[in-house]
Amino acid sequence: MKLNDVNPDSKRNNISGKHLINLIMSNSPKNINNLFSEIKHLVEEARQNVAVAVNAATTILYWNIGQRVNNRILENKRAEYGKEVVKTLSQK
Repeated sequence: MKLNDVNPDSKRNNISGKHLINLIMSNSPKNINNLFSEIKHLVEEARQNVAVAVNAATTILYWNIGQRVNNRILENKRAEYGKEVVKTLSQK
């Protein structure tokens, strides 16, 4: 993406809404469908990227929280409930 692609002062971007609609509607239905399909794909791809980024950030957040609890409260010792959880799980 170039700076002029998003610069509102660019002469290239001085198209009114009505003119843009007329340009779109003057294309063949196939071209319009292709355009909308491309836009839909871009939106879906962006949403997927956001979801991946949020999931990664949330995982790192929870890991950091757990690390601080472990360091400051448990003093790097295993919590007593951990022994019970392992014991219960091993019986199943």
